[in-house]
Amino acid sequence: MMPGKLIWLPEMSVGHAEIDHQHMNIFRTLNKIVALTGEEDRSEIFSLIDQAVEYTINHFAYEEMSMVSAGFPDVEAHKAQHKVIREYVHKLADNRYLVSLDNLEELTRILVTHITEVDKSLSGNV
Repeated sequence: MMPGKLIWLPEMSVGHAEIDHQHMNIFRTLNKIVALTGEEDRSEIFSLIDQAVEYTINHFAYEEMSMVSAGFPDVEAHKAQHKVIREYVHKLADNRYLVSLDNLEELTRILVTHITEVDKSLSGNV
């Protein structure tokens, strides 16, 4: 999977309009970061990385609240996966000067796998 080619596909939907909308926004932000990766002035990339971190934290909080409210059975396992992703995103933000296409490709892989394999279990449950 190549960075910058992150495209939302209908089969990625978890069947919850707000969560799907948030996933699409995360994709858009990552695509913007990738598009700017070769630029000398990295201030916009740094700003977008900060936005991505904040958005990811807020998205996970919303998703977890939705799971708890719906009585989703695997909340703790899902939260544990969110924790791993949050740590990776924070690591990228903390090392923003070292952000590369390789890091972004790995983040893309992690997020797409999480959405398509883990978040799909939310379908019909939240």
